[in-house]
Amino acid sequence: MLKVDEMGIAEWKLILESKLDPLQQAIVRLEESNLQIVNLLTSQARLEETVRHIQKDHDTVFHRMREIEGTQNDRSWDIIKMILTALLGGVISAWMFKKS
Repeated sequence: MLKVDEMGIAEWKLILESKLDPLQQAIVRLEESNLQIVNLLTSQARLEETVRHIQKDHDTVFHRMREIEGTQNDRSWDIIKMILTALLGGVISAWMFKKS
């Protein structure tokens, strides 16, 4: 094995650079991956916000439709009651007319 005295600074520099080069490349790749993760999380947050707005709009429309549906049912029932009342009145009038 070589002693430190026998190796020059340039040789040490080459050895260290050869060991550090893969580490530096790995760090660069990790930084790029980290940036991609941050971008994905940002996109996901935007998507979640959009979904929340869509859900809120859906709920609003759904409740409004239910209100209209309830009002429509009430009106339909009122119309049916009026028709039945008119028919019953007509039947009673006809029966009374026949009786007299």
